[in-house]
Amino acid sequence: MKLKEMPDEELFTRGHTACAGCGAAIAARNLIKVLGKDTVAVTPACCLLIFSATYPLAS
Repeated sequence: MKLKEMPDEELFTRGHTACAGCGAAIAARNLIKVLGKDTVAVTPACCLLIFSATYPLAS
C-alpha cells in the first residue's frame, strides 16, 4: 500500500503514553490503519502493551 492510499481515519488512540517519536508507536499506528478496525494485536510483554491506556495516570 502506498502512503497516499492509507485510510485517513485514525484508529490508534490519541493521548497514548508512548515516548515521543517512539518507533513502536508509529509502527502500531500505521499497521492498525492498514489492517483495519477488526485487527487484534498479540505482542510480548513490553511497553507496547500499555500505550493505549493512561493507567496509572487516568482517574
